Amino acid sequence: MKKDGQLLEPNAMLIEGCSRGDRHSQSQLYALLMQKMFVVCLRYSKTREEAEEILQEGFIKVFEFIHQYKFAGSFEGWVRRIMVHSSIGYYRKHHKMLQMVDMESEGIEQSVNPVAVANLDVK
Repeated sequence: MKKDGQLLEPNAMLIEGCSRGDRHSQSQLYALLMQKMFVVCLRYSKTREEAEEILQEGFIKVFEFIHQYKFAGSFEGWVRRIMVHSSIGYYRKHHKMLQMVDMESEGIEQSVNPVAVANLDVK
């Protein structure tokens, strides 16, 4: 199959079907890529349940934006990128990130202001 003079990948008909909102094409594409993308999601999650949730959110985004795929480069790579971004977004949304600074570490110099120390009262 060719589009604009270039050879399309084997999934092109599925991709085009998904672009039209065809549920059967979406189901086939999901079945084709689900296992590989689940492994990607597992790498970014703490539990299997989180990975499953990320996978579902990722595929929703894939089907929502599939019309933007330009048949340039690997479609699987395009989907993988969406899964990675979905994983990062999930992590940011559900896991509080706190920056911890160890004040006792050797690399930090502590300065003492003698005026401030003189003004401290001890109770």
